[in-house]
Amino acid sequence: MNISRQDIEERIIGQLLFDGKKATLEACSIVDEIDFSDPACSILFGVCVALVSQHKSVDALSVHQFLQNNTEKLGTHFQKLSSLTDAKTTITNLILKATDISCMYATRGYSNDLIINCKYLRQENERKKAQEIILSAGTKLNDGIEVETVIEEATKELITLSAKSQNIKSYTHLEDAFNEAIKETEDEIAGKVVRLSTGFSELDSIIYGLEKGRLYCIAAEEKIGKSLLSYQIGLNSATKGNPSTIISMEMKASEIAKRFAGVNSGQEALHRLNALKKFKAEIGSYPLFIRDGSANQGKVFITTHKLYAEKRIELLIVDYLQLIELQGRDRTNDVNEFVSKLKGMAMDLNIPIVLISAVLNKQLSYRNNRKPTPADLRDTGRLANDADCLIFIWKPDEQDESYLELFVARSRYSKLGRIGLSLNPETLKLSQTELRDLDGSSNQSTEFKRF
Repeated sequence: MNISRQDIEERIIGQLLFDGKKATLEACSIVDEIDFSDPACSILFGVCVALVSQHKSVDALSVHQFLQNNTEKLGTHFQKLSSLTDAKTTITNLILKATDISCMYATRGYSNDLIINCKYLRQENERKKAQEIILSAGTKLNDGIEVETVIEEATKELITLSAKSQNIKSYTHLEDAFNEAIKETEDEIAGKVVRLSTGFSELDSIIYGLEKGRLYCIAAEEKIGKSLLSYQIGLNSATKGNPSTIISMEMKASEIAKRFAGVNSGQEALHRLNALKKFKAEIGSYPLFIRDGSANQGKVFITTHKLYAEKRIELLIVDYLQLIELQGRDRTNDVNEFVSKLKGMAMDLNIPIVLISAVLNKQLSYRNNRKPTPADLRDTGRLANDADCLIFIWKPDEQDESYLELFVARSRYSKLGRIGLSLNPETLKLSQTELRDLDGSSNQSTEFKRF
């Protein structure tokens, strides 16, 4: 395949946007603005250099903001993207091209995520519609609309277009709904797995496993074990062959891998190395996909849609709510909107989503015990009511730091109940243990609570 000068220039700019300051400084010793034959690439290279000189980060969002403040060139860059979507360009080449020049569209690297949703489009009129959607996104950005909002809307439109292309139904007739419900019940009676197991049999017996299209919330105070529990649920799902995703703002992917291997910094280095290699061989090939680092609403939804399109994930875990970057001034409204969209995405993709939340109510320290209640999630807006199942973890025994209690406080579709968990301080793994009646609660798991 012949690579043109313009291809090379676009790839250079793309590399700068992915690698940031270091790549820009290295490029400065080799090329200058005047070396670029493409005016757009020349401008973008100059912007990267200017950002470095101002001691600012070099990424797609920074370039986007710089262009908005200093030039009128942004629309031109989006026109370049639309030109790639003509009927003569194959979808495969379009994806590769968009990945290389994602920086051109000043959308924090999301342009390739937009294009990935076009890969199932087969007809020329469908690709033309995709072109119109992307052009519209460029116009909205020029008008000053928030980047994440624009990309999220465009992603939804492209997914809808892709669904139509694959003849995916947008509705279900009532008779078909009954047929589906009957089939699910027959499968359950026959012992077929219709829900994902959490890996904790006693919890599964209470909530009947993780059901598709549902939003689950696991909440606890800091350093109680909510992340550990959710990661174990994700790994268990993957070990059963169900592609699963963890979006973690709490830990790096490598740290999660260390948790799975049961290693910590207090152990001898050679022991840790051997353990990591052992667990890599045992579980490294399971379909568990981790997205770490900071994330805003847009990144959460786009990452999920992208992984669903590429890997057909069957479970999403978001860790955790309080670390999501929200754009508005009213955090409560932003949280409500995020939770509502997350619940909608669970239904749209037909997968269970587990959202982790911290319990931040300072009044807990003034109670006889620190057992949380749904009212302690006031700072999370409507989360306690919007979640299909609300699960809390707490430490009821101050004398035994390794003993935890998990209880289902609210559920639309299952029983309520409690189970005991034991935390191994060496491996940082949770396991089921005998439930202790330390706070006078009933051990029965037969009560239903609608909300």
